[in-house]
Amino acid sequence: MRDDFSSDIKETLARPVNMRCSNPTCRKTTSGPNTLPEKSINIGVAAHITAASQGGPRYDNSISPKIRKSIHNGIWLCQNCAKLIDSDPRQYEVELLLEWKRNAEEFARKNLEQLIKDGPGKTPVLHLRDLFLVGCAIGQRLAIVPTDKNDNVIIDEFLAASERIGLGSNEIVVAIKDLKETMLCSQFGKEKSQSLANIEQFLSYMMELAQIIRNSLSHQNYRWFYLGVLLFEIATFGIVDQHLEVRSQNIKHLRWLIDLMVLPSFLKNELRSFCLRADLDNPLVLIGKAQNIASQLYALL
Repeated sequence: MRDDFSSDIKETLARPVNMRCSNPTCRKTTSGPNTLPEKSINIGVAAHITAASQGGPRYDNSISPKIRKSIHNGIWLCQNCAKLIDSDPRQYEVELLLEWKRNAEEFARKNLEQLIKDGPGKTPVLHLRDLFLVGCAIGQRLAIVPTDKNDNVIIDEFLAASERIGLGSNEIVVAIKDLKETMLCSQFGKEKSQSLANIEQFLSYMMELAQIIRNSLSHQNYRWFYLGVLLFEIATFGIVDQHLEVRSQNIKHLRWLIDLMVLPSFLKNELRSFCLRADLDNPLVLIGKAQNIASQLYALL
């Protein structure tokens, strides 16, 4: 016999995390509108941390049926992540899922507190300046940034911005913190000891982080984040490994963003010129242009 959650328990699990998946590398919204106004779409799952029945993933015979079907034994996930944790219970142990649950609730709490503090119409926690800064950092993989400060300070600023947008306890951000002291930024010949494996791991972290942020943002907030990513992915072509097809897509997407976003005319013109010259300018010249545009965009926010 399964110790399933009641409808009330399922709803109670979903609300504290704002209907978002609790997996820190996902954070997808799990509820949205239906074409029928009286209905909604739900792709969320109230998943059991320890299995609902004997033989299931992470089943714990020592707890009572009452506890097994209580809120304490549940975590809100999207359908994909619910399937993921049950397919590999050794990887996704009880302690890890409890940590996910705590962090997801803390993330939602910070958003709510900032919304109350800022008042209606303001961006909760996800401040546009920080989103843009993190986007720039991810776009250039922290190889170069729109500042003349040393690399350790740059990484610290990136981590601080990640903290302010609610990702400070995310496992990937924590891993980047651990790698910070051994980070290699070799583009300008700086001598820093770092293994190739750690560099590859760092780049992988940055790409995963981009996906997490992408899944967490509204359209308006995402545009500023994505603008930073695209600006420096295009600028660092040839320094950061990219395929020509990816570069062409990035330029196309940046042009789309320029038309979509509300920006001063002179900045739109600079961005359009940047796109036109992307295949013609020397890489260092292009990087300088990206830094200049980024500084002006940052000043707007």
